[in-house]
Amino acid sequence: MDETEIRRALAEILPRIEHPQEYLGGEIGSIVKREFDVRFALAFPDRYTIGMSNLGIAVLYTALNRMEQVYCERAFMISHELETALREKNIPLFSLETYTPLGSFDFVGFSLQYEMLYTNVLAMLTMANIPMRSTDRTEGHPIIIAGGPCAGNPMPLAPFIDLFLVGEFDSELCNFVTRYRELKQQKIPRTNIIAALAEFPYAYAPQFHSRNEKTSRVRRCIEQDFENAPYPEQPIVPNIRTVQERCVVEISRGCTHNCRFCAAGTIFRPLRHRSPEKVINMIRTMTAASGYDEVNLSALSADDYPHIREFVSHLNQWGQTAGFSISLPSLRVDSFDLSVAKDIASFRKTGLTFALEAGDQTVRNMINKEASEEQVLTIARGVKELGWKTVKMYFMIGFTDDITAEAEAIDRFLQTLRTTLGKSVSINVSVNTFIPKPHTPLQYRKQADHNAVRTALEGLRDRYRHTNIFLKTNSYDMSFIEGVLARGDERVADALERVVLLGARCDAWIEHFKLERWMLAFSETGINPDDYLAERSTTAPLPWDIIDMGVSREYLIREYENAKLGVITKDCRTGPCNRCGLERECADVKELPFTLPALPAVDGDIRADAVDRIFIRFAKRDMLRFLGHFDIKKMLINALVISGARLAYSKGFSPKPLVTFNDPLPFGVASEAEYCEASLRSMCEPDTLLERLNAILPPGTRILSIERIGIHEKRLATHTKTAVFQLNYNNAENAAQALALLEAKDALTEKTGRIADYSAAGDGTVLTVTLNYSDKSMRLRDINAELAPVAGEPVLVTKIG
Repeated sequence: MDETEIRRALAEILPRIEHPQEYLGGEIGSIVKREFDVRFALAFPDRYTIGMSNLGIAVLYTALNRMEQVYCERAFMISHELETALREKNIPLFSLETYTPLGSFDFVGFSLQYEMLYTNVLAMLTMANIPMRSTDRTEGHPIIIAGGPCAGNPMPLAPFIDLFLVGEFDSELCNFVTRYRELKQQKIPRTNIIAALAEFPYAYAPQFHSRNEKTSRVRRCIEQDFENAPYPEQPIVPNIRTVQERCVVEISRGCTHNCRFCAAGTIFRPLRHRSPEKVINMIRTMTAASGYDEVNLSALSADDYPHIREFVSHLNQWGQTAGFSISLPSLRVDSFDLSVAKDIASFRKTGLTFALEAGDQTVRNMINKEASEEQVLTIARGVKELGWKTVKMYFMIGFTDDITAEAEAIDRFLQTLRTTLGKSVSINVSVNTFIPKPHTPLQYRKQADHNAVRTALEGLRDRYRHTNIFLKTNSYDMSFIEGVLARGDERVADALERVVLLGARCDAWIEHFKLERWMLAFSETGINPDDYLAERSTTAPLPWDIIDMGVSREYLIREYENAKLGVITKDCRTGPCNRCGLERECADVKELPFTLPALPAVDGDIRADAVDRIFIRFAKRDMLRFLGHFDIKKMLINALVISGARLAYSKGFSPKPLVTFNDPLPFGVASEAEYCEASLRSMCEPDTLLERLNAILPPGTRILSIERIGIHEKRLATHTKTAVFQLNYNNAENAAQALALLEAKDALTEKTGRIADYSAAGDGTVLTVTLNYSDKSMRLRDINAELAPVAGEPVLVTKIG
């Protein structure tokens, strides 16, 4: 099945399913190539709105598409509705860029971010008509690879993946694909290619790997030039609202705080910083190419970036005139500087999130979290004075055998925090179950009793109902399964396969997760899940021992013993080396001389008054007719910013672009007559702007005309009184039936209770309807609802005037 056939089938399917916008592709920044030797599908095993917020996907998409003979496309998990509809029409899972079935690619690469997404990995393979088990694949199938944080324990997925790539692949994935291209050109059999690619030290091919030799460990790949590693210079700008709508700039990678529960602290070592000059260049490039007005300075511990206070203040000077705000990820209580919050608040109060993790100091010592209750309260008082109305807190529960005591400690702290902040500040609290993860000091710890966690979390939720503390917890049932998968071995793979065949999909979403389905799968495959949640011996082999993350076993055991004793291990940035095993890889992570680089020149202050005003007519065609009104607005405003049009902004604390659109169309209606007005803070040449916008916007959206109008003129109002629509039917008979019904205006008025203020004319299979709008007149949706039972749904409805 080719692209044209899939597009035609989707045009029939999408109007009948929820959130069809996820499956359209064609976003600003997406890439289409027609000549290539190697085709790579980045498959994210979660829905589009989650996957498009993942920085790793954006980095790899950029890196691979830089290669002249390589084409990288994207695919995401789809809804159950769409899966059913595609199976009915025998349509395999496809890529977003070209609607190509995944089975036609050289590689399908899965990003393993979270264990509860494993069911989606297998489901996506079946939807693509690719055998689940690697031993069942033949010469015509793509090579299935997987990487990401969860590749640190590949065993639960080992029978299904041809190659695991362990570590950081910002740059190295290009070398891996280059080697594949060489082997492909030699026309080597698929099995031999996999074996050859498994020779990379970071590659694990379950079919070929020997576990009996000490030299057979797979060593994590570490990005050697983080400063110049690829980043998404031209980010894809999603057509719809996603989890994160901002530029994510990774300022640091790695962490030296030694939190004993944290897998990221192990798998992203050593600590590396990008230079201020590089960060500024990344911000300049990404904001210009995306139109985003928020920049997130991403790092495991952003407040450890050298001179972060001065740097954020420096960036805010730029952002206030250039039109973007700065945000930081979750912050460490023990190193947070209130002046950073003050600088962030100076333009827009983006989120402040603090990860205290435990309510009791004894437990915090156990997990090596150097933060005190008084430090948090001091910060809380400070951010309240700066005007923040919301503070976010993260906790975990289940570090000790006394779950009740942990919950009570969290409760006591929240009571104190509420007293400190008063009722004017909302406190958003997240309490999650601690799950021991591979390659961490607490990998040996038993997972907390399922029922005890349930009781504690339900008690906390009940305690804070109807207060200004909004407390959310994760699902204890999901945590139970996550714990099995996190520390599972190859035997768990049988249960994983079985649960997918029983219908498991999107198990990371509470509305789709069913514990009873998992328990049935465990029963049918002879698995006792409790075996995987028990305490592990520090002397016994572990399923993931085959993976060498660089951190030594001796270090992990030493830290596990320190956890039992509540002994704090100091940060090696400010103290002696902790001998974790990565000493050779560690750069000098001590404080370096720091100077603030010059900021880019800003071409006009966004706070300037409007001096020009334009009126735009544009079209919404083809698959993009399934985009909603908000999505089209967002797309066009982003395109205006990217084009260099200097939009004027509203006054006030959170400035917004002064762009106004006509009323929304019903879902699925195409248009050749959409309108908007935009105020500009400098004069523009309409013809030049039209060319720039059409070069930026995806196929399906075209700017038809741009006119300069008076600075106070309200041209849009003249286009809201009438609208002309063409209704295209399958045959002339249906169109004639529809016309006859429309001509009986009195009957329609009596039936709908709305005034039939319209005119209608027919020409073969096309019906043209002109609506005159008033408060009580019929709208297009009223007419469609009345026509459908008689003449059927129009094949296509297009607004033409």
